[in-house]
Amino acid sequence: MSIKQLLAPEIIATLHSDFNGEIQLIKFANTLRLEVGGLTQSGDVMVWIWSTAIKNLLPKNLSPENILILGLGGGSALFWLRRRFPKIHLTAVEIDPVMIEISKKYFHIGKIRDLTIVNQDAVEFIKNCKLNADHWSLILMDCYQGFLTPTGFDDVKVLQKMKRAGENVLLNRLYWDEHKTATDEFVAKISPYFQIKSIYTASNLIISIS
Repeated sequence: MSIKQLLAPEIIATLHSDFNGEIQLIKFANTLRLEVGGLTQSGDVMVWIWSTAIKNLLPKNLSPENILILGLGGGSALFWLRRRFPKIHLTAVEIDPVMIEISKKYFHIGKIRDLTIVNQDAVEFIKNCKLNADHWSLILMDCYQGFLTPTGFDDVKVLQKMKRAGENVLLNRLYWDEHKTATDEFVAKISPYFQIKSIYTASNLIISIS
């Protein structure tokens, strides 16, 4: 294989989902990434975003027992979380069965131990969780439909329920061009209800609510 072939992006598969529309698996520099409507939802960039956020926004001595991640993507962040916190139990909530199958077939998340995958709308999952039984050390909200965050996660009441269910909560929002304006408006909307810290990661703003 030539260097040109190695470095040229190659579309491995194109799939269609009722929830996410066109989904592409792209091989580049011998690495597989997942793109939904042109937005990357797997790979090193996702690991970098979450590792930067956890390092800068959460307590240094954090040792979570369980982590809830809302939005699965390719599952790259799950592999990193397993390495970073070896003793945790992971729960991933994903509305799209096509995305779940992709993460299993192409990204092999079935190899991750102590992982529960829930095929459900993440907003409804939070609304229906029972606070006396369901509680997580850390909740990561990483839900997108293309470039859009589901409208339910703009709802202050949903976010308040999420915060009661999680000791630490981090929200991933896009932060460039028109997405920057939308995210700034979102932060202004929720600021009266939460103490907020955030960190900018080149294309995303990760927001801690407490």
